Amino acid sequence: MELPSTEQLPEEFSKSVPIQRFHRFAMVRDKGVTRVHFGLLGTDNVNNYFVADLSAMNTIALEFQSLAANANQTAPTAEVQGIQIAFDTVMAFAGNYLGGDGIAACEFRFISPTGNQFVTIIGPNLAAELAGSLAEALAALPQPPVVNRTKISEAFNVNVPGEPHSSGEISTYFGQDYDTAILKALGVLVVRANLLEKSMIRLLAKLAGISQKKASSLFYSTVNMGARIDMIRSLMDSVPDEDKKIRINKALDKTRAATGRRNSLIHGDWEFKRGKFEVSSFEPNKKEKRKVQTVTHKSVELLASDYRVAGMLLEAEAHGL
Repeated sequence: MELPSTEQLPEEFSKSVPIQRFHRFAMVRDKGVTRVHFGLLGTDNVNNYFVADLSAMNTIALEFQSLAANANQTAPTAEVQGIQIAFDTVMAFAGNYLGGDGIAACEFRFISPTGNQFVTIIGPNLAAELAGSLAEALAALPQPPVVNRTKISEAFNVNVPGEPHSSGEISTYFGQDYDTAILKALGVLVVRANLLEKSMIRLLAKLAGISQKKASSLFYSTVNMGARIDMIRSLMDSVPDEDKKIRINKALDKTRAATGRRNSLIHGDWEFKRGKFEVSSFEPNKKEKRKVQTVTHKSVELLASDYRVAGMLLEAEAHGL
């Protein structure tokens, strides 16, 4: 993947501070809230200090891990240096991963004390080598543990929790019954989400005056949709027409609203019950922290339609630049 040069970055990155490593930290608790103060040592040997609560720290840790993985994939082989990534594990599972065209692999999940999950999928042969070396390591312990032979279906989250549907057309996958209309609507939502991203990339390319390929690299340099929208907004000064700026901002507002609803749906806790499908999401900054919504194929179709409208608005403005 071709990455943009420093000169092609948006203006907001012009004051980025070069850092060399994580340096110093302190943890405090005020009014029952734990916060972490930490410093990032610059290449000028000056510490740049930040503070974050636990929720922000967990999010930052996962975002940085994802960013490092993406950077390693795009970097030349000679530039990549292997490092050890340590994390606490309180629970671990292994399960089968069945993909299309008869592809089979093994999925490993490692769960941290804070509930974060680290997931990797490896092929059967490599999994067999891992099983052999693990058995050898366990056998070499002074007091080898008894291997738990719990069935995967009893220990691993194979199926979506809840009872099967009892109304409407039903489709069954992996032993779980689903409402066919909802499955179709979710599929359409996935398609519209992908097309919306492509519309955003085209608008980014036009505003920044760069190629589609470079705009795509820049767009996918972050996985946070809010940051992507802010990236596009930062280039609005290049638009001389004030009315056009207003239209683009409205289209981006609609994009942010739709993606927020989509995130609540896709990343919530799903539970199928007889005749309905419920999704609950945790919203720590609101009075009612746990929000439960009943999902129908109509509500998913409406969300997919909002994605389509947002994409059309962005396409229209990109075309006019």
